[in-house]
Amino acid sequence: MAESNKRKNPSGAVPSAKKKKGGNNGKWSTPHQKVRALQLERGSVEPGEVGIWVTCARNMEGRAAREMMELFNKYAKEMYGIADPAEAGGDADGAGDADEIEDAVQREIALLKAPQKNDKSYFTHIRLNIECLLFSKTIAPIDPVAMAHRISVDIKSKAEAASLATEEAIANGVAAPVAREFRYLNRLTPIAASGRANEKGVREVGRKVLSPWFKLAPQSVTAAEDEPDKEKTGEIPRTAHGATLGSDAINGDEKPSYTFAIRPSFRHHHELERREVIDLVAGLIDQEHHKVDLENPDKVILIEIFRYTCGMSVVDGDWNELRKYNLSELYNLQFKSGNGHTVKAVTGAAAKASEADGETGVDRIHGSEK
Repeated sequence: MAESNKRKNPSGAVPSAKKKKGGNNGKWSTPHQKVRALQLERGSVEPGEVGIWVTCARNMEGRAAREMMELFNKYAKEMYGIADPAEAGGDADGAGDADEIEDAVQREIALLKAPQKNDKSYFTHIRLNIECLLFSKTIAPIDPVAMAHRISVDIKSKAEAASLATEEAIANGVAAPVAREFRYLNRLTPIAASGRANEKGVREVGRKVLSPWFKLAPQSVTAAEDEPDKEKTGEIPRTAHGATLGSDAINGDEKPSYTFAIRPSFRHHHELERREVIDLVAGLIDQEHHKVDLENPDKVILIEIFRYTCGMSVVDGDWNELRKYNLSELYNLQFKSGNGHTVKAVTGAAAKASEADGETGVDRIHGSEK
């Protein structure tokens, strides 16, 4: 029989390894791959944890995580006097030319690693195996509700101030300033307490979160029977400061008659229905003392159910005015002035202004001006 014409490997030769995505076994990779290789802590959100949910642009979770760290560290310093770990890390942010890719990567690496150097980290940033979603766990003295509100108020103020400057820029045919500092972050949802995502868990978390603000309805027999085992199970919902919510609540009759609305959100959960959760939480509130107002409530009850965890918080009624704490929408207020100016109008004005110096208006309006 004739010998086969197939090529054979020389004796002792090692078969070539199959190429993998992500760059030849670490010998070479793009700057984006280098940043992604420094994975944030991966995992899930467990009952009892508090913090802030953050949604972000699709396929930009790594960059959004860097922005989230920068933003939260900035406000931790402003609100609580907590030093920014990036500043404590030396000259990582100041070294090199900002336009050099490698220097930019090294700064991102330093920023991602810096919080892990502290014995006590006030934020634990978690990247979930889900698109467009991040979570940052917090500890005392960080108050997730207060921080999310403060961030939203500040960004709204900056965007409104920039809107006035934008109108002047368009009138004068010059480049308009851009208020946007963070490109990839979207909505912030603070969590003051959390528990199991079942009927009992929703009821327990609800009573603890609602009691500082609302007069609660008399506790049902079924709910009362659930109370004694909470200490044993360790499922008592707590605030970001570690204290049991509602433990220092004032008498229900003395509480203001706040109106309220309930806004639930579900992710990867199929046990409880939306209507069921709304009825459970609404049933905890004395509705003779408090009324539902879906258009202009005094307080908004946010419920975030993710897999087997139910988180909840009560925020002020300006939540709607603050675009539901959506940072992207708040930044876009700059381009939604009373005169109807849009991004197209602003970029057009910037393009005319840039003809003299050869710079494109699109570059200037998106903040790449040098």
